[in-house]
Amino acid sequence: MPTTIDNLLSRMTLEEKIGQMILASIEVSRMDAGTREFLRKNHIGNVILFGKNCAGRAALAQLNAEIQHTVMAENGLPALIAIDQEGGCVTRLRSEATVFPSAMVIARTGDSANAYKVGRMMGGELRALGINLDCAPVLDTLSGPAERRYYGQTVQSIADYGCAMARGLRDAGVLACGKHFPGHEQTGADTHFGFVVDNTPRDTLMNSCLTPFCRAMSEDLASVMVSHVCFPALDDTDTPCSMSAPVIQGVLRGQLGYQGLVISDGLQMHAILDQYGAPQGCVQAALAGCDLLIIGNGGDNADPTGKDVQTPCIRALCDAVADGTLSMARVDESVRRILACKLALGWTMPARDAASQDWSNHAALADALAETGVTVQDPHDLLPLPAGTLFIARASGTGTGVTEGDRITESFAPLAARRLGGQCAVYHTVEELPELADVCAAAPAVVFAFGTREEAAAAAQAAEALAAHNPRFCAVCLAEPDALQHYPFAASTVSAWDRTEPAMRAVCRALANPQI
Repeated sequence: MPTTIDNLLSRMTLEEKIGQMILASIEVSRMDAGTREFLRKNHIGNVILFGKNCAGRAALAQLNAEIQHTVMAENGLPALIAIDQEGGCVTRLRSEATVFPSAMVIARTGDSANAYKVGRMMGGELRALGINLDCAPVLDTLSGPAERRYYGQTVQSIADYGCAMARGLRDAGVLACGKHFPGHEQTGADTHFGFVVDNTPRDTLMNSCLTPFCRAMSEDLASVMVSHVCFPALDDTDTPCSMSAPVIQGVLRGQLGYQGLVISDGLQMHAILDQYGAPQGCVQAALAGCDLLIIGNGGDNADPTGKDVQTPCIRALCDAVADGTLSMARVDESVRRILACKLALGWTMPARDAASQDWSNHAALADALAETGVTVQDPHDLLPLPAGTLFIARASGTGTGVTEGDRITESFAPLAARRLGGQCAVYHTVEELPELADVCAAAPAVVFAFGTREEAAAAAQAAEALAAHNPRFCAVCLAEPDALQHYPFAASTVSAWDRTEPAMRAVCRALANPQI
């Protein structure tokens, strides 16, 4: 007996089927004729949003409504509209929405119910704005220094908090996506910028690294994102997992029995782009078993010229079917899963009152959780800070890679000076720091803030020279607390796990009252 999906599939052309397999990016925050035509002519079935697409609640709700109308008119099917909204540094949607703390901060609360609350509230905001797929939670495990995108430093913690986050999203009506199967960044390298090989033994992968994924999949995780890392223990051909049938069909589908959507990581990332090119990467990912392919000119690896990198990928997929490289059966298998997911979701339009919904309780939770991520060391009783303290921090930049959304984050120095009644100095390069020697010497105290380990190390020598002019020197780390090892000369230190505004406000509260 033919099913609804059979009937839908039988009426679709090859181009329409390929369009359903695409998670495309767009360049605009408000729909225009060119974007509408791109979606229409390529039969695009789904869109992934980046920071550049998010211009406030009203504008985003309108954009998503127009995406749905355009996709429905062309294909007769609703769109999956996705976003990377993890919390912390990977927060694409910041303007007029709640910026929740990073995974590590939530894990530090000691209560996985907080991860559920965040997932439920975050999912409620996304769904109200018309977003129905969140590329979160991160279920990767750690083997090196603690990282803010991870739910703690043990397999158990990552499974407990990551699964709670996924349940919260699901209960809000948003599909969750566990990433990056079977793991990522254990080498310290980043597939956004190059080819990565991870030599973790198979037993470790199967018995440890995959545990959070297995747990989430047993709880009906809607989708899994596959990483571009090569794991020779799972596929000895040095093929990225996103393009590896032994990983996707052998381990994920076969050994683990996963039946949900499999999504590739971004196929414009340099791990794929440099070795294969995005079009060939798309074909290989589809052959290997990926259902949804993330391609495009989004924030993580945008073509600086604005060149259309998506149409060649779509053409390559159609050509691969035409010449027999990619079978129609393989395409139909993925499209069936996508159609089943869409039929279960229904047509998810933005809420009519999305722009005016009261999310103040969400912001209150974000601020409360941010407190958990703050650690104060003040052996010389420098804190609380005196009035007129000088705050120094690097200017907020556009960000690269996964932190693309950070481009609208205010620098710590002006925020802290405003909240604590001090003065601020914002620098762009380390070479500018010696120019602050005199103002440092005249200030009642100095707070020097930085983010990542690399940023901390690069500025440490210049910061120590400034501290020689004023011993009342406090170092503030806003991303990776172990970076404070470069600042043994500081009279006091404060650390957090985020450069988000809730984290910066929590740091300010600690500087004003270290006993909180």
